[in-house]
Amino acid sequence: MGETVQPNHADTLKTLLIAGLTQILGKAGFGLIYCWVRRRAEFWSNRARKMGSKEWMG
Repeated sequence: MGETVQPNHADTLKTLLIAGLTQILGKAGFGLIYCWVRRRAEFWSNRARKMGSKEWMG
């Protein structure tokens, strides 16, 4: 374990850039998925209410 590998600055910047982009995209994607899931949940709960049965929620 005597050797210490010096990190390349270009690689470090690239890694940071990729990490930043991934985080931003991840947050945006999560927001979209969350909105979609909420809309679906509202749709199904409204449908269940119209049906008048609790089977849908089961």
